[in-house]
Amino acid sequence: MQLKRGALGWKLTVKRTGDRWGTYAIHLHHSNGPEEPIWGYLQISRSLAYVDAEAERLWWLAGLAIAPLVEAYRRQQQFGADVVHELRTPLANLLAVVEAERGAIAKAPTSVLPTALIGSWVRAGIYWN
Repeated sequence: MQLKRGALGWKLTVKRTGDRWGTYAIHLHHSNGPEEPIWGYLQISRSLAYVDAEAERLWWLAGLAIAPLVEAYRRQQQFGADVVHELRTPLANLLAVVEAERGAIAKAPTSVLPTALIGSWVRAGIYWN
């Protein structure tokens, strides 16, 4: 196999069958200097099938580990949505009563206002301490 100078070092090779191989290549040369001719190359390869199998197991374990976190996040989002709903409903009712009373105040004579307002608030379920 003819190697180019840039092909030295670690390289990932994928065969046509899909098998992955880790390859390390170095060139052999005289120790007298870089101008000496290269004797050849030393290339070492190893199958990465065991790494791929381990990666699948780790992804499976990661999925098991993160499942409770995903469920907790979902519950937290649902809690937030429930809180917003529970707060909006009374506020919407209060705003509706205030708008209705605002219209009633504009039309009612001034002598009837306090008792009429309190009576309508009690009927609407608005209490204070």
